[in-house]
Amino acid sequence: MAVAASIAGVQATIVMPVQAPLAKVSATRGYGARVLLHGVLFDEAHAEAMRIAAREGLTYVHPFDDAMVMAGQGTVALEILEATPEVDTLIVPIGGGGLIAGMSVAARALRPDLRIIGVQASGANATALAFHDLFTAPLESPTTIADGLLTRSPGEQTLPLIRCHVDDVVTVSDESIAEAVVLLMERAKTVAEPAGAVALAALLSGVVQARGRASCAVISGGNVDPNMMDRLLQFGLGAAGRHLRLRTELTDRPGALVGLSTIIAEQGANIFEVVHDRIGSSHLVNVVDLSLTLEVRDRAHGEAVVQALRANGYVAEVVQPFRRA
Repeated sequence: MAVAASIAGVQATIVMPVQAPLAKVSATRGYGARVLLHGVLFDEAHAEAMRIAAREGLTYVHPFDDAMVMAGQGTVALEILEATPEVDTLIVPIGGGGLIAGMSVAARALRPDLRIIGVQASGANATALAFHDLFTAPLESPTTIADGLLTRSPGEQTLPLIRCHVDDVVTVSDESIAEAVVLLMERAKTVAEPAGAVALAALLSGVVQARGRASCAVISGGNVDPNMMDRLLQFGLGAAGRHLRLRTELTDRPGALVGLSTIIAEQGANIFEVVHDRIGSSHLVNVVDLSLTLEVRDRAHGEAVVQALRANGYVAEVVQPFRRA
């Protein structure tokens, strides 16, 4: 997500929120732009870009709330329908709404019967609220792992088009988004940023029903830092039930850890991480705390591991509960 002030000579000035991914910042600077970081969300960056444009005599180019920008983004729908004319449903991410506004206008011109669904992160759902007539004021503190969708209000120009041409706007959880990012990497060998994966998340989580339909989910961005990707993968694996975090207790004697790990191995799980706290961790002198992160196949497998440990007399407290994406 960026706010762009127009080209001055041969150099554009781009204002991004301070939390913009480093990969996006570095790539933009690599193209020769002057990149300035300001504010936490799009709205602050937008206001700063307006001030810079006025002070330096630049022409401001809005990243989404602009007719020409929306028209350009609308060509995505034209390419999809040309390549796959059998598609009957388009699922499109929404931040400020430029992409879905442009795509919906273009798609409706060719296919009035097309079903068009917009998707937002549940923690940054201003357009979803407005679409359903529930928006009363700018969101005070929107938050989501999908930083590219962080806006406090829907676009003034995009919202009327969305209301006119889009069938529904839904939301998905951060857990669902992270799980979609992991699936894209594993199955499609595609690196998508969280904001780019929300449309697929809506399909995978069942928020958008696809049975019996030819659906197309738009994957719209890959700006994600390697360090962030590592945390995102861990979060996504946990959301999918494939990483299980447990707290247990062991008697402080030789061989105790071997007995525990044997049960875990017999259940076909793998110990990903173990923290053995022997000092001051328990109310009993001869008992130590153990924090485990296990790799399991899915939620059902994780539950079976927990039950096996408990059946053998171990405490098995799930630190990160299984979450339904």
